[in-house]
Amino acid sequence: MSTERFSAEEAVRLLGKTVVCCETGAGLLAGTPGRVVRVRGKGGAGIGFSVAVQWHSPCGQKAGEFTKAEFERNWTISQSAE
Repeated sequence: MSTERFSAEEAVRLLGKTVVCCETGAGLLAGTPGRVVRVRGKGGAGIGFSVAVQWHSPCGQKAGEFTKAEFERNWTISQSAE
């Protein structure tokens, strides 16, 4: 699992954005829409931030927390939301 994290500015800029899952895996299908709902700092100053994405699945509402590398590998910002 990658530990590369967002800067505060990068993470806050994503907050509220609509995103789309870009590959099937970990219980998600490619094309699943989601929304960045939370920014979380890790540890002390300079450690960085992760973001939480919330999405709907057949089993109900789900959420996951992602480092920068995980987010960039699994999600894209929805073009219709920009």
